[in-house]
Amino acid sequence: MTAGPAATTLGLSTSDATADPGQSVTFTATITATLSAPQPPTGSVSFFDGTTFLGTGFVTAGVATYQTSSMAAGMHSITAVYGGDSTYSPSSSRPLTETVGHASRRLVRPAGHFDARPAIDAQRPT
Repeated sequence: MTAGPAATTLGLSTSDATADPGQSVTFTATITATLSAPQPPTGSVSFFDGTTFLGTGFVTAGVATYQTSSMAAGMHSITAVYGGDSTYSPSSSRPLTETVGHASRRLVRPAGHFDARPAIDAQRPT
């Protein structure tokens, strides 16, 4: 009797959970086998924003990454799906929330307006 592929879990992390539009963000998927096997997982991981396919990362030493700088402002539910290989079963990550905010804005004064106070960052907490 031959055993089937080992079960896996898929962890997902982000390089920056609150990015500005146009900022590069890297999603990292880490495959963990529930049983030990002689070699690490191989294959690929697909990354999704909700149901929208973002791209693919190839697995090296049990880790796959996907980098993007084209996410629109708003909240994004990112997931990863590992396709499995001859030794390891497919698995999916839990959703990760990526929030893309608006770029920081500076107050602009009309031409000819003078104020002894320096301009303050409009997004600075009070």
